[in-house]
Amino acid sequence: MFAGVIKELNKSRNDKFEHKVYTRIEEENDKRQRERLTIDTPIRVSSLASMCPRDEVHYALTFDRVEYKKIAAKSTITFLFGDTFQKLLRDEILGPQGVLIGEWNCQNCDPNGERPIRGDNGERIGMPIIPCTKCGKTAWTYHEEEFLDKAYGIKGHNDGIIWNQIDYRVLEIKTCADYYFKEFRDRPHTSPFIEKYLIQLQLYMYLTRIYKGLFWFFNKNTSDSCSLEIEYMPDVVERALNKANEIRKGIHNKTLPVCTCPDKKHENLKLY
Repeated sequence: MFAGVIKELNKSRNDKFEHKVYTRIEEENDKRQRERLTIDTPIRVSSLASMCPRDEVHYALTFDRVEYKKIAAKSTITFLFGDTFQKLLRDEILGPQGVLIGEWNCQNCDPNGERPIRGDNGERIGMPIIPCTKCGKTAWTYHEEEFLDKAYGIKGHNDGIIWNQIDYRVLEIKTCADYYFKEFRDRPHTSPFIEKYLIQLQLYMYLTRIYKGLFWFFNKNTSDSCSLEIEYMPDVVERALNKANEIRKGIHNKTLPVCTCPDKKHENLKLY
C-alpha cells in the first residue's frame, strides 16, 4: 500500500516539476523571440560576447529574426542549478566568512531585494551580523548590484566582490560539467570555451572600476572546484566596447555593421 502511495507522490512531484520547468521555458523563449534592442536599451554584458552586431541591428530595425536561441529543458534546469548554487555559496559560505562585500537584503521582509542595505556612508559591506531593523530576523542574502555605463550603453551585475584584506576582486561563479571544468582548470588561457566568460568578467571589471577578477569554477559531476585570478586586459575591453558601439551606431544610423560570426552566417542579411 505504501509503495503505491509513494509512487503516486513521486509522480505528482515530477509532473509539477516538469510543468514548472516547461512553463519557464515557454516564458523565456517567448521573451527571447520578442526582445530586441533599441537605441535606449542597454546591452547586457552577459550577452555581448556572443552577439553578432549585424544580426542584432537587423533584428532591432526589422523585428525579423530567422532564428533565435531557444532554451531547452536541460538548459533551464542547468540555469536553476547555477542560480541556486551561487546563492548557497554567497549566503552560506562566503558571506559568513566575511570575504564577500556588497549590498544585502532581508530574505524575510524584502525577498525581492527592493530595499538593499549598505553601510552608513553608502559603502559596500560584508554580511550583516545584526537583525533586520524592520522584522527583527537575521536572514540576509546577497543582492547583486547592477552597473550601467551610459557612454557605451552596457549594463550588468556580477556575482559578487571579494575582499581579501589586501585588495578587491570581481567574482564570477561558474558551474560546469566535467569536460568544461577540466578545460578551465588545465587550459585556462587557451581554451576556446572560456573566451566569452573572460570578456564578461573583463567588462565587469570595467563597470565596477575594480581591475582584478576571480573565476570560481565548480564541477557538477565531481563537486571539485578551482579558481583562477584574472588581471585587467584593456585591449579585450576595448574590442568589446567597440562592438557595443557598433550595435548602437547601427541602430541609430539604420545601417548594418559587419557580421562577426566565424561562419559569417549573418553576412547576407539586408534591411530592404
